[in-house]
Formats: sequence, C-alpha cells, structure tokens
Amino acid sequence: MIAAAASRPRGSASPMLLPLLSTAIPVPFVAPELLPLLLAIWAVLLGASWIVGRMNLAAIECESELPASAFAWEAVPAQIQLFNLSQSWAARDILVSHTLSKDRMRRPRAYRPRIPIGGEIEMRPLVRVPRRGRHTEYLVRVSSAFPFGLIRWHRDFEFETDLLGLPRLGELRQTDRILPDETHPDLRRPRGTWRPGEFYALQEWRPGIPQRQIAWKASARRGEILVRQNQVAKRPPAHVILHLGVGSRGSRADFERAVSLTATVVEHLLRRRQPLRVSLIGTSVRSWRPRSGRDGLNQVLIALAEISAEAEALKHIPGGLLQDGATVLIHTGGIELATIPSPRIRVLDARAMRKLRAYFREARAMPARTRLPRSA
Repeated sequence: MIAAAASRPRGSASPMLLPLLSTAIPVPFVAPELLPLLLAIWAVLLGASWIVGRMNLAAIECESELPASAFAWEAVPAQIQLFNLSQSWAARDILVSHTLSKDRMRRPRAYRPRIPIGGEIEMRPLVRVPRRGRHTEYLVRVSSAFPFGLIRWHRDFEFETDLLGLPRLGELRQTDRILPDETHPDLRRPRGTWRPGEFYALQEWRPGIPQRQIAWKASARRGEILVRQNQVAKRPPAHVILHLGVGSRGSRADFERAVSLTATVVEHLLRRRQPLRVSLIGTSVRSWRPRSGRDGLNQVLIALAEISAEAEALKHIPGGLLQDGATVLIHTGGIELATIPSPRIRVLDARAMRKLRAYFREARAMPARTRLPRSA
C-alpha cells in the first residue's frame, strides 16, 4: 500500500440547493410573518451541513495500490483502503471516484453507506488505463453530501504510482495479406509431402528418447523397440520494422494504430514459434531479437509502451535491414519507400484505415475471458 498526499475538505453547492432555495421566494409576499422562521430553519440546515459535512470527511485517510502494468484501455482493479481515524463519529454516505494521470474525474466508482468509528474498509473498483505509456499519478476523490445533501464535500488523495500502459493487441484476420510469403512455408509445400512435425520414419530406441514416442504396434511386429521420427523444419526468420516518423497526414491515432499493429504482428509470429527480429527506426536504429515465448512478447510490449513519434526520423531504411529474412515494415508516413514490390517484404501504412480493416481489428476492450468482475 502507498500513502497519499491528502487535501483539506472542500465544499461546493449541491445541485439540489438552488431549487430548494427558490421555493422560499414567494414567502415574503404570501406570508411575511413566516420569513424569520424560514430564515432560522435555513440557517440551521446550512450551518449543520457545513459543520457536520466537513467533520464527516476530516478524519478520512486513504491508501491504494495499482498493478505494475496493464494494456491500454483495459479496466484493472485498484485496491483502495479507507480509514476513519475519528474516535467520536462514523463517516457516512461515502462516494469514491478515481482517475489516472489527472484525467477528468468521471462518475463515482464505489459507495459505502458507513465507515465505523476507528474502522477501515477495502474496495476494489475498476480503473481504466486511458492510454499507452507510463502513468505516474493516481488521484482518488472521496466525497459525501451528508447530512442533508445541500453541500457536497470532497477530499483528494494524490498517489505517486508507476503503472506501465502496454500497447493493446488486436486480431489478424487474413495473415496471408499482412505477412510475406516466406512466413507461410506450409502453403508453398506440394500436396502429399510431409509437413513439419509429422512422422516420416522409424528408428531404434536409444536411452534418453521419451517413451511417448515409442511406436508400440510396430515394435510388437518387429520384436524390438522402435520410435517414431518426426521431421521438424525450422521456420524462416521474420523481421518486423516500425518506423517512428510521421508524415504530413499522420496523427496520434495513426501512430497508436501502427504501434498496436506492430505488437499484434509480433505476438502472432511468436505464437507460431518463428525466429524473429524487431527494429525501431527513429533518429537512430534500435534492433534486437526477442526471446521465444511469453517472455519475448513482454520484452517487445515493454519496449513499445513508451515510444513516441519522432519528427526527425530517418527517411531511408538503413541498408541490410530489409534483407534480413521476410520483412514487415509498418509506418505512418515520413519515409521514402522503394517503388519495386518484393514478395519478401510487406509494407503496411497505418493511415490506410479502409485497407487495414480487411485484415486487422483493433482491440477496443479486453476480451470477455479476461474481463474482471466489478467488485465495489
């Protein structure tokens, strides 16, 4: 849990205060003798709302904890604990709102009718990561209109956090249109030939070979232990390049789409266990070979989480990068491309929304199987 920098209770007029006051306008003309009594009643109500409402939140303290990373636009649970340090009264009608990076405070996310004297409560409201990048500020607002709903009081608790917003992953619908031909070795293989990982011969069993590879029927016929031998063909290496430059027609949405498309292509290739290289071309070139599996995908997502568009990015692809296996080049303009197409190279312009929709769907929210239940 992380402690917060808390502000003093601040009050503002409730939306129902003005309509209630307007009902007293005809009183001086209809029954002027009731005017002193009406003023005394309103003075008591407003005074009690001011004093009791301020005391209701004065002893509230807050602690919170957020996850270390989450995908952009994903709703993740924030662990919030509220403490009532008062030893004489219980806090009532508590509403909790929160936001990341000082965005606009939206509707309340949690409600508690009562916090007992000297007690504490724990809540897990969902907070949506607004964008890709590193979020270092988290704001929790505790508010209440107790006792009469005439004045709404609130306290803000600012937390220093370190939440990394990862680029959201999409879905590739037609991989043959987005990946070079060399990344589809099964499509180029003649019919009737063996495929990677399929059986093509028998061999004698040797110590160290797992028993699950033993061909028991063939071993019974031959009278000796035989194992199946499968052909495992290595997939050709692939190279994914993201150009960080932005053309005259580019926008932030186009660049975010290019980052999301890059992460999706990398995730697809790593899932197929394809040798992969990733390059980021801006004012300088950063290139590396990610590890296989989930660790390699996390390495790429973390690298893509904090990159930004660079106006002075290189106009030409450095020599040798496009010759490193089958290449996917993703850009949003600001680059001079070769006019001769190559079956080993796919060039994807993230500004072409109508063309991208045919084979790439952006993930506007997390899939249903990863959604978290609302518990507030």
